[in-house]
Amino acid sequence: MDMLSRLKGAIDTRIAEEQARQRQAAISAASQRSQQRARRVPTQNGQAGQNTSNTQAGAGQRAPARTANAAEKGPDPADFEPEPEFAVGDDDSSSRVPSRTATPRPETQDQAGSQSTDGSQGQGEKGANNETAASQVASPSQQPGAPELTDDVRARLKKLDRLEPKYGELLRAYRRAHVRVQLIEPFEAVLREHTPLTNISDPSALVEYLSQATAKNNMVLDEFKRVSAERDELKARAQRAEDEASQLRAQVADLKKAAVAEQPHPDPAQTPEQRPADSTVVTEVSSPPGSIKSPVSTSSRIASFTLFPQRAATASASPAEAVAEDLFSYDSEVPKLEADLQRSQAEVVELKSEVQKLKGDLVVAREATEGMVVSLESATRELHELRDAKDKFDEVKASLETRVQELQAQVETGRKASDEAAVEIKRLDAENDRLSLVSENVSKDIEAVERRRTEAEEKLSQRDATLKELEGSLAAAVAAQQEAEKQGKDQDSSEKKLAAMQGIMQTLRTQLQSAEKTITDLREEIKAAQSTADTRPSTKILAFLDQPAHPELDKLETKEDVVDYLAANFGLRRSLPTETQTLLPTPTPSEAAAQSTVGEREAEAEASTKADEDVPDTPDADHHGTIAKLEAELEQLRSQVDEKEATVTRLSKQIKDQDALKEEIETLRDDLLHQGEEHVEARDALKTAQAGLKKLADQVDSLEAEVASTKKKLSESVSSDVHQKTVQELEESKAKLSSLQKDVNVAEQLATARFKDLTDLKELLAKVQPELRSLRNEAAELRTAKEDLKNKAGELHRLEARHEDLKSEMKGLSRRLGDKDSEIKELQQKIEQEASTRARAEEDLRTAQSELRSTEARRQELFTTCQEYQRDLKKAKDESLQLRTQLSSLEAKVSSHDREVQELREEINLKVALHTSAQKLVQSLREQTHELSAQAREATARAENVEEELSESQRMLSERTRESQTMQLLLNQAETGTEARMREMKERMDAAIEERDRIEDEASVSSRRTMRELDEAKARAREAQRALKLVEDDKEELELKQAEWKRQRGDLERASERASKEAEDLRAAMSSLRTALNDSERQLREIEAQKADLRRTSDEANDRIDELTRANKTLADENTIDFVYLKNVLLQFLEQKDKTHQKQLIPVLGMLLHFDRKDEQKWMSAITAR
Repeated sequence: MDMLSRLKGAIDTRIAEEQARQRQAAISAASQRSQQRARRVPTQNGQAGQNTSNTQAGAGQRAPARTANAAEKGPDPADFEPEPEFAVGDDDSSSRVPSRTATPRPETQDQAGSQSTDGSQGQGEKGANNETAASQVASPSQQPGAPELTDDVRARLKKLDRLEPKYGELLRAYRRAHVRVQLIEPFEAVLREHTPLTNISDPSALVEYLSQATAKNNMVLDEFKRVSAERDELKARAQRAEDEASQLRAQVADLKKAAVAEQPHPDPAQTPEQRPADSTVVTEVSSPPGSIKSPVSTSSRIASFTLFPQRAATASASPAEAVAEDLFSYDSEVPKLEADLQRSQAEVVELKSEVQKLKGDLVVAREATEGMVVSLESATRELHELRDAKDKFDEVKASLETRVQELQAQVETGRKASDEAAVEIKRLDAENDRLSLVSENVSKDIEAVERRRTEAEEKLSQRDATLKELEGSLAAAVAAQQEAEKQGKDQDSSEKKLAAMQGIMQTLRTQLQSAEKTITDLREEIKAAQSTADTRPSTKILAFLDQPAHPELDKLETKEDVVDYLAANFGLRRSLPTETQTLLPTPTPSEAAAQSTVGEREAEAEASTKADEDVPDTPDADHHGTIAKLEAELEQLRSQVDEKEATVTRLSKQIKDQDALKEEIETLRDDLLHQGEEHVEARDALKTAQAGLKKLADQVDSLEAEVASTKKKLSESVSSDVHQKTVQELEESKAKLSSLQKDVNVAEQLATARFKDLTDLKELLAKVQPELRSLRNEAAELRTAKEDLKNKAGELHRLEARHEDLKSEMKGLSRRLGDKDSEIKELQQKIEQEASTRARAEEDLRTAQSELRSTEARRQELFTTCQEYQRDLKKAKDESLQLRTQLSSLEAKVSSHDREVQELREEINLKVALHTSAQKLVQSLREQTHELSAQAREATARAENVEEELSESQRMLSERTRESQTMQLLLNQAETGTEARMREMKERMDAAIEERDRIEDEASVSSRRTMRELDEAKARAREAQRALKLVEDDKEELELKQAEWKRQRGDLERASERASKEAEDLRAAMSSLRTALNDSERQLREIEAQKADLRRTSDEANDRIDELTRANKTLADENTIDFVYLKNVLLQFLEQKDKTHQKQLIPVLGMLLHFDRKDEQKWMSAITAR
């Protein structure tokens, strides 16, 4: 019983000391926190107080105060400090604590007593003492046993030993942070009270506020200086007014004295009136104005004035006048003096009123100074607004400058367009020259037809020679027949000769029949050729050229319109090479037939000559009939030959046209090949760009998927279910803390682990933020690239506007083309005139042919004169040979000119094709730039989506940090709950001490219960270890996820690098496109230079052709000069005084007098020199 009483006394004293210590700690903590709350406005303490009040149900005042501060600035570091009697890793009594079933030792009692005197024991040792007390009460008669520790407790003690150094470092760091927060919070409170700032996170805002305050002070000082200067000016003016008033008073007094001295006998009627007036003046003048305070007013309220300078002058001059007029009469001076007095009185009254006004102005000025302070603030606001307006004005100015630059660029484009229009005009001039060349080609074709006609005449002469040979053979046959009749002695020989003659006659008949057949065949072929020639497009084109005017040609603008018009009207098709190939061999069968007929005729002539030797004598009538028939057939053959030659000329013209069309088609094919190659290259470039965009899209999709997966993993890693389970397990374990001291240690370890996790997460956030900044910078770079692309799109729009302007200019050029077409029609009329002259020449040729026919008839009639005619024919042949040589030389010249013209046409077609290909290339480049700009926009949109997702992930991370903070608050609340429950357990211990007698009876039952509770506690400890393992696994999973996130971030960086590389590739492609555009423009310039060269060459060719035509005309008209017309022209030339008319008459004189270019230039220079 003595031991029990001692134990009871020790426990009671220990409990009393502990309660007193806790009361003192709670009171001191409450006083400190109330002082801190008095300094600043509390934030976010209501909810925490409610939570602690709900969870702690009877706890002291220290718990809600600590939770409130934890919600604002984190928990107090004193909460984490170990108590003197319980340090982490220094609990030696834990190894000496006996089991719950064993009896207590005296050493432990003494040690507990000595420790109770200190008054600062830990929570864990309190529970151990309670347990030992209970075990001592429960089993007083048991024997002492050896102390034993479980493996779980030893492992936890080792963990405590490992955590001890880290805990001290963390506690020191937390203390420093807590002290810093305590120092910052009052400063922020002062900032919130006296400035518009709320925290110290924005130093630029503080600097701006201070600069505004200094500017405000400077403005107030400037205004104060201005007002003080105005006050000094007003004081000076008032002093001057007082001086002038005193001078006026002195002058009035002098005047009065002079009047009294000069007027010894005053008028009794006037003195009573004058005296009161004088008295009033004296009283008014003697009463000085009130003391004028220093006026403070604005310069706008008081006007600058001079106080009566004229009055002072008159006053100063009045005594002299009085002295001067005293010699005459004093009576006249009295009314003047009275008037002066009245004026001075009125002026004094005015001065008084002005002084009152000045006083009022002073009051107003004071009010104005008070209002100026108010207006200063509005002025500062207006200053800020003016700065903003200035910034806006600068932006507007920059935009206007850019607009001016754009307008300058448009002006330059307009100049370029005008240059291009000039080039187009030059091109139209070249087209006009080409049409003149076409007209010359037509004239040359007509000359070729005439040449072929002469060749046909030569062929006819050859056939006439063959006829003559046949006639000679017939004459020889007649002579042989006569000789046979003379010799006809032998009848056998005569019969044989008759048989031979009959055979010869039959052969001649067969030959005649074959000739007739060939003639019919030739006629059919001629008809077929005429039908095919009429159906062919070349004949239609020739007929079309022969027509004078074509109104439909004015509507044709492009080459495709011309081709469609030809296909519609003349049956031309685009597959011209095949037609030319089929048309080329068509003239060969007719020529072969003609050659075969000529060969047959020569064979017939030879056979006839051979047969005529054996022909017997026949009557002359039969011979004359056959000769007539043969001549008729020959005439028919000649007509057919003429028709055939005409068809041949037509066919040759068609062949030439087809050859020209072939060449044009080949050039067009080459152009198409070049354009196709360029299109293929452009398609390849587009494919590569599309592939790059697809890669970008795939990368963006992969990034989106990775971001979604990270979101899911983060949401799974920090799931609310796990936290709720852990909170429930902690609450269940804390409900039985009387028997679970070690669970509290586990909770502390969990808290430290969570604190470490929080620090790790903060470090991760600190690492992630610069990476996010770099990503934002990259996004800003992408935005700049987007703006560049927008600028390029604007340039493309400008180019399109320029293209539209060029279209309008092309319309104007089409009108000019109409004018040129009218000129072409005039040229066509001239060509028709030349054709009429040529028709006359042809008529002359026909008359010559008729004369030739008449000569042939005469030859037939005058057979005896055949030899003389043959001589004439030989002479004609010689002349024809000479003419042929001349014609051959002319044909060579014409062919050389034709070749030059064809080469020029080919070059012009090439240049036109190159121009069209360049235009198509520019259009394709524009389309490519449009597509690239659209792709760049899509890429920027995807990048913005990625940025939004990154911002969402950052927001999720911030939410997770908030959740971790709430978890820390929950842990703090759990600790406060454990303390409250410890107090409740202490109260229960008091009740248990009072009822220990009853508990002694039930000790055995309680021991069994404690054993069961120990088993349950062990099971719960194992569950807690499992929960720890789960938490560690979660931590490892979080680390893995963090590594994955880092890897994904690296992938994102690589993707951003790829995107930047692709943007650089796009820029390089744009630069290459620009270089291609520059090359195309350079090629266009070269083409224009070549066009100019071609124009020069064409002009030179035209000059040569003009010289040739003049030479031909001179050859034709040398003997036909109209001297009367020449005299009239010379008279007109000499009578004209205007030089322009004389210059217009020079070409006429040149036509008449056969001037050269040099002669014309000499005449022109002579006219200009006069």
